[in-house]
Amino acid sequence: MMYDVYISFEPHYPSHPFISLLSAALKRAGLHLFLDNYIKPKSKDLILSSVIKGSRVSIVVFTTDFASTTWSLKELEKIMECRSSKRQEVVPVFYEVDPLEVLNQSGHFGEALLDTLERTSTNQAKVLSYRTALKEAAAISPRFLANFRDRSKNIHSIVGHVTSLLDSTALFVAEHPVGVSSRVQDLIQLLDSKKSDGVLIMAIWGMGGIGKTTVAKALYNQISHNFDVRKFVPDIDERLEDFPRRC
Repeated sequence: MMYDVYISFEPHYPSHPFISLLSAALKRAGLHLFLDNYIKPKSKDLILSSVIKGSRVSIVVFTTDFASTTWSLKELEKIMECRSSKRQEVVPVFYEVDPLEVLNQSGHFGEALLDTLERTSTNQAKVLSYRTALKEAAAISPRFLANFRDRSKNIHSIVGHVTSLLDSTALFVAEHPVGVSSRVQDLIQLLDSKKSDGVLIMAIWGMGGIGKTTVAKALYNQISHNFDVRKFVPDIDERLEDFPRRC
């Protein structure tokens, strides 16, 4: 997998505070995410074929104008296809829009959808595919309702849910993890040699940028299933700065 999270939203929506705050909160949680804010139209097919397929969780932010472009519909169609074929997780978020409008394709949401379909002369097979993807996505549980007034609280709930989903699956290690496996096996052998029922602490020491975090993530993926409770905490040094120092 290339990314932990892919965020899907209406193309003219990237500068909206909700998207900005949500992406910032996901990054603070240590998640590797992808936003297509500035991707050129000619490159969008590449996103559909690789990035969405390579993401562990897709967050779909529905707004009243979500269906105002065929790109949003194509994107959602691919996301739902990956959910079915690759068992990827999809998290629907309804920002200032009623989930029933998306499910039933009614109201302002339905009007925007109809306008898009008529304007682009989409064939009937594709229309059915788009409508089916919308219905299936809107029916996913749990669903998250969000609005401007409670957006901070809403984002906290979304990030918590996404983090819990990712905790049950493997962490993203690297696009091309060359040489990582042998180093992980060395660490596992070292841990196995320290037979103990107590707490073990292993320090991976080295200069910045040589792959310490990458190896740590790969090690976590290998051994985490042996524990009832597990948690990978990135950037621990930065997080410790939030705690008051004691003399």
